[in-house]
Amino acid sequence: MGRNGNMIFEERLRLAAMEADAIRMNSLSDNQVNWEFSPRFQRKMKRLIKKWAVRYSLPYIGLLP
Repeated sequence: MGRNGNMIFEERLRLAAMEADAIRMNSLSDNQVNWEFSPRFQRKMKRLIKKWAVRYSLPYIGLLP
């Protein structure tokens, strides 16, 4: 398989992955997507977001309560 064959294969693989993802997302009901994160996880994420905001000079916006 030459270079063009690889490009065609990769494009078909990418399209198949996108289609599979769309099918999977459409099969989920609303209650399956509604997550309840633990307070411990929320604290860790808040620290991580603040750390990245400082590191990359981004404005920190309170995404988590």
